[in-house]
Amino acid sequence: MMLSNPPLVLDSDIISTFAHINRLDILEYLYSERLLVLDEVFWEVSRSPKVGGVLSNTMNRGCFRQDKLNLLGEDGMEYARLVDRGNLGKGEAAVLAYTRYRGGTVGSSNIRDVLLYCENHDLPLLATRPIVYDAYCHKIITLAEACKIWTAMQDRTRLPNKSFEEVVYHFTGREGGILGKQRY
Repeated sequence: MMLSNPPLVLDSDIISTFAHINRLDILEYLYSERLLVLDEVFWEVSRSPKVGGVLSNTMNRGCFRQDKLNLLGEDGMEYARLVDRGNLGKGEAAVLAYTRYRGGTVGSSNIRDVLLYCENHDLPLLATRPIVYDAYCHKIITLAEACKIWTAMQDRTRLPNKSFEEVVYHFTGREGGILGKQRY
């Protein structure tokens, strides 16, 4: 899958959603070697032994790259400003600051928290829904697998559609689904 603004800088919500169902491989197949996990996000997801373990194993295979903010640079200063506001988690703040000043695509499904910032700073955004849809469209998973994955994800997190069939309609029907650089 072509990522127009690599790397995909992942927030903990996307990592956790895919790791809980043991399907980080979907991210690997779609965006291999263009996946970035910031230290702040790594520590956030490591609080869950299952998610931290799955992510560590994946990173040890070299599928995800790890990086950190330059705390004295623009990205570090922006991170501090975003955290000080108090309305974002440290992982979300790190992903937004990094992407704004160092490039890439924001990988987050916390739409309420990140969309306005992405729009204001012209940052591309990719969420769980289009990732699963892209995996289906690129034949990484079948329709049956996509439905099963979507149902399993719903057991762990709040998703915007009740079924994967609704996801397909979102991207192919009248509803649309692509708003500029933000795909959610």
